[in-house]
Amino acid sequence: MASINSIQPDKVNGKDLVQSLSDLFKQAVKIDHINPPKEHPIILLNAVKNIIGDDIDNPSNDLYQFSKFIINSFPTRNDDESLWVKVKADGIGLTVFTDEIEHAVMTGDRDRAETETAKQIMASNNSHAILELLAELAIHNVDDLGLFTFHWIRSYYFHQDEKELWSYARCMILEIFKCDLVSVSDEADLNPETLIYQILTPDQLKTIPLFSAIMRLWEGDYVRINTYKNAISKWLTMQRINPVTNKNGSTDELEKYNLHGGRYFIDIAESIVKNNLPDEAINQIVQLEALRGIAKNVGSDSFQQIADCINFIVKKS
Repeated sequence: MASINSIQPDKVNGKDLVQSLSDLFKQAVKIDHINPPKEHPIILLNAVKNIIGDDIDNPSNDLYQFSKFIINSFPTRNDDESLWVKVKADGIGLTVFTDEIEHAVMTGDRDRAETETAKQIMASNNSHAILELLAELAIHNVDDLGLFTFHWIRSYYFHQDEKELWSYARCMILEIFKCDLVSVSDEADLNPETLIYQILTPDQLKTIPLFSAIMRLWEGDYVRINTYKNAISKWLTMQRINPVTNKNGSTDELEKYNLHGGRYFIDIAESIVKNNLPDEAINQIVQLEALRGIAKNVGSDSFQQIADCINFIVKKS
């Protein structure tokens, strides 16, 4: 079972919420994860962090404990420290180039990618710029890595602990090497918002988390944002989604949440945890948080479609 240095509380409170979630994130990036990137538990944890944030003074212990249970169900990688020590002992040399990392990744040389990444972190005095570089490489495969990339990078910016940069970087490298990366050379200019009408339907719930992730990456303040946008635009041009007529349920609760905040999404997420087996609960919480993220970034004219998707999740629970 995985472990962390600090003690995980049996009941989380507003005072300790940030530290408690930070500890779980630091643990999550160190797990020995063998499944596809889109199933990495850091996605669930960051989704829960966002939902819990709607009431930080009275945080949901049910959601926190569920996240802790999932993270604790994975073993921990046991060679991060030894790899770091080895690179440090060998020395970083006179020059370190980020191009070496990109070349190693694109040519499938994982050992070299890890070594050059560790050197870059050392040479840059623990600059988090290395994470944006790895995100830029990962976004070459939006389908397999887009969802993970968004939640992975946002989780680091939540606590910004420089001591965890190597673990974060290695976590990404290990996920990247599970996937095929393709060159993104052609310029494209298609905004995610142009596909909102097509994507926001209950039959697209499996796609909505990825769409929400790339929409928020698109709107993010990143040094390499132009590269991210180009890869996302290219992916959008390849999507063929046929819109489905909505059921037109009530939008009252969503509109109230939009105006005043509150525990709307927290209450739904808690119900999901209580009424579903863990695997299904994870899927539904990630979908719910994705809809929450979209609702915060679009106009009220999309609320009807968002509400229909939320109502579909609620009925499943």
